[in-house]
Amino acid sequence: MTVGRVFLYVEDHDPTAYLFERAFARVKDGPRLVRVKDGKQALAFLLREGEYRDSPVPRLLILDIHTPGTSGFDVLAAMQRDETLQSIPVVILSSSISPADRERGSRLGVRKILVKPGEWAGIVEIANELCGMAFSQDSAG
Repeated sequence: MTVGRVFLYVEDHDPTAYLFERAFARVKDGPRLVRVKDGKQALAFLLREGEYRDSPVPRLLILDIHTPGTSGFDVLAAMQRDETLQSIPVVILSSSISPADRERGSRLGVRKILVKPGEWAGIVEIANELCGMAFSQDSAG
């Protein structure tokens, strides 16, 4: 299984997705950000089903846990049950994270939990942080 320079981004709110896409585009040597709108699409991408059958394995999954239909927690649970998906690092990026959600995410193997910032500088900072986290092994090897 080859892992590419792709981040899978699960976000149902178009204006937020637009800002994050713009921020990631500014990161030098950054990833290709592939966005899906809900957990059902995320699982199809991860499992390479349907229209996503030729999708690359993402280097990182950036997951909003509160999406319509199949939630981010449903995605995490499915990833835990599938050996091929367990190695993909996951970062929760959500507008509000309750202590119960933080605990649940940690139990399901989430690497980091971030609250979506309300300003552009915070969005750019998160994009840079996530790229540094995901690609730090490239420069170490």
